[in-house]
Amino acid sequence: MTPAATVYTCRVTNWAMLWLNIFVLFSFTLAFVIGTGPWPLRFLTLAAVIVGLVRVIAQSSLRVTAGPGGLTVNFAVFGFPRVAIGRANIARAEIIDLPVTFWSH
Repeated sequence: MTPAATVYTCRVTNWAMLWLNIFVLFSFTLAFVIGTGPWPLRFLTLAAVIVGLVRVIAQSSLRVTAGPGGLTVNFAVFGFPRVAIGRANIARAEIIDLPVTFWSH
């Protein structure tokens, strides 16, 4: 019989950073739509909108899983990109309590 294993999982969302990113994305989108400047400037604004959209998606949340196989961190809603740390590469682990603040994850 296989021994039982414990797996810990946690999903964290940084709401303050998410709303800040959405506000900046909205501002740049509005500047692109109503902008009347030269095309190079409008192209940079469009590039900023695309980068902002990727940031909103990528920084919206983290999911951390710790178990017998090691530690896995999945970014964003879709779990991409993903970072995996094997059990053999972990020297020590401990649980600590962190204070909850406005900007904490």
